[in-house]
Amino acid sequence: MKKLRADLKSFATRLDDLTDRLAQAEVTVKEGRKQANKAMLSKNRSSKELTKWENKLVELQEAGVELERERESVLLLLQEAKGLAESQESELKEKKTVYDKMTEELAVVVKTIEDITSYISEADKA
Repeated sequence: MKKLRADLKSFATRLDDLTDRLAQAEVTVKEGRKQANKAMLSKNRSSKELTKWENKLVELQEAGVELERERESVLLLLQEAKGLAESQESELKEKKTVYDKMTEELAVVVKTIEDITSYISEADKA
């Protein structure tokens, strides 16, 4: 009976020891779960943050494409305006040439009228 009691006592001690170790393992598992949950939350936040920045990058790329289109459109408008300005400059040069020629012809007409007037005045005096 003593042996049975000793065996039971030994078994109880081992059971207590295993119970303590099991409790420690449960605490360790709980801590591990907490750390894993924190890591997952952190990963999720990081993933959300990464997604947010990726979306911003896509928006910026789209804006860049739109700006490039606008730039090309403005360049085309500038080229058209330059062509129009050159055309108008050419027309103005032609008009100035005509004006200069007409001014010269008018000067000749005025001179002729002055000569005729002078001739008439001299004829009236004589």
